[in-house]
Amino acid sequence: MSGIRLSIKDGDNELGCVQTDTVDDFFYFRDSTHAALEQDEFGSRFPTFMTRFEPDEWRPEELDRLQEELQTIADAFKKMPPQPLDSNLSRAFAKALASQPS
Repeated sequence: MSGIRLSIKDGDNELGCVQTDTVDDFFYFRDSTHAALEQDEFGSRFPTFMTRFEPDEWRPEELDRLQEELQTIADAFKKMPPQPLDSNLSRAFAKALASQPS
């Protein structure tokens, strides 16, 4: 499986990162952000984060705005109650648990 790794670097020094297990996880997060936090069209509230379809498309001059948007998203999700797993994720967890050695 191939995921997406988002990192902030200062030259060769990595300052922080987050990585998804799959590309689908990244897109699921974006879709969930839209459904929960944007009332209008896709990218209406978080245009820097939502309107790039490949993470390596962000330009250095967009990074401050991207960081602000991601912090706003994180703060908003922290205030929301947990949601039940959707059926696809439930099946993926069940499959992963079934494949674990006992």
